[in-house]
Amino acid sequence: MANPKTFDLIAEQLQGVRQAPDPFQRQHIFHSILAYCGQQENAAGRMDMMYRFSECQRALGNMLRGNLMLANDLIGAIDRTPLALSSTAARSAMDAIHAAMVAYKHYALRDYAAAHALLDRGRAAFGALFEDGFPRAALALIDLELNAIRVDVAAGQTARAVARAVETLQLLYRGHGRLARFDIDWSATLSQAESASISHFFTDALLSKLIGTDEREHIQALFAGLCADTADWERSDLRAAFGHYERLLNGRSSDALDREFVVGGALAGLPSSLQYLIVFAMLAGAPHAASPAAMADIRRYFDDRPEIGKLRLCAWYDERTLSAGQGGTDHAAPGIPALA
Repeated sequence: MANPKTFDLIAEQLQGVRQAPDPFQRQHIFHSILAYCGQQENAAGRMDMMYRFSECQRALGNMLRGNLMLANDLIGAIDRTPLALSSTAARSAMDAIHAAMVAYKHYALRDYAAAHALLDRGRAAFGALFEDGFPRAALALIDLELNAIRVDVAAGQTARAVARAVETLQLLYRGHGRLARFDIDWSATLSQAESASISHFFTDALLSKLIGTDEREHIQALFAGLCADTADWERSDLRAAFGHYERLLNGRSSDALDREFVVGGALAGLPSSLQYLIVFAMLAGAPHAASPAAMADIRRYFDDRPEIGKLRLCAWYDERTLSAGQGGTDHAAPGIPALA
């Protein structure tokens, strides 16, 4: 029998979460590149960098809107324009940005091998910048890893996408590690607040790419791979959250364990995507336990979190089928079947 007080406490904790100013400014990596590489360029070189970035963004925007012919015209114009860059760093950086943009075109055309080849080219260029003393290139490497995960999922290579995701999240949660053959240490680059903000941003982005695959065994592998090696994670709340969600996925939780997790206070500080998955997994196992007021507060909270949009379409448990009740009695639920 589910305890409605557990969901009252969840609603109370979520309503207490405030959107603090984000210490990590999520502007495009180009702006950091311009500040770093532009020091080695004259005015003409800096203008060339800005032109190429602007046109790459225009081409990408047209691709996202389905205007591939116009995007191809813009790409051709970029390629025909002679480079006015004198430094190797600026050339590498702009080549990486260009490669990542064209990779999206091949992804949209379902030419996944070509997309991966271009992402590899971008990794090599950003990696060279990273090793030459531009630490924020590590953020670009993670962005490219997310793009590679998107390509793998579209190509049906979900197991490979999961392996990439485990490696990326382990790096984010440890604060240091190896990614795409480069050793990365956030502590040398970012403040603790920036690091936490980045881990939230990339967790939300990564889970939204994977969860929608509806391949439960792969998602189980993701959480099992993460939970198998959490000892040196910087944050205990993330350790608790991934461990509890793995129990929910495997049908090994209970109302007592749910309440113990919620009372522990880890929920409020988690990435929005992880909050959503945990809360609605708990509701799926007890769909009528939450009071109408608690259910309304929980829905309102997630309505204000656009970063979880794709997760709300998850086929594992549809929140629209979960109705509020008076609590105390469990009924047949869409639930999450045991995966083990």
